Amino acid sequence: EAKFWSAQFGAQRSVEGSVLWASPPHAEAPELANADQIKGCIALVRRGLPPDAPPGMECTFRDKAQRCIAAGAIAVVIVNKEDRPLSPGGNDKVEVPVVCVYGTTGDSLVEGTRVSLRFNVARGVKKAQKLLKMGIF
Repeated sequence: EAKFWSAQFGAQRSVEGSVLWASPPHAEAPELANADQIKGCIALVRRGLPPDAPPGMECTFRDKAQRCIAAGAIAVVIVNKEDRPLSPGGNDKVEVPVVCVYGTTGDSLVEGTRVSLRFNVARGVKKAQKLLKMGIF
């Protein structure tokens, strides 16, 4: 199991599915090149932009999530650049869970791995952030 942190704009419901990296992996393109494969999967995306991104280019956490959702993802996992907690902010809600994991956790996920995102909100949303787990099996 590994910890994850929920985005403020994502749905807080448990899901299970296979993981697949978005293409491009930072989801900075208006449409994902592998949209057909992402459908029904949990999409993995990298935080930030690729090193060769043009100056001034922007891609928010919500942009990344929306592109994956448009491709049919059932959840979005944002892989942080480093191993520290990150809870992406935002007000415009989306209909699927959007979470963030440590960089080493995201890098250890192999495409096709079945993942279960389980939310434990029994103690309230603020305290639940410390209890969120991602089961890899």
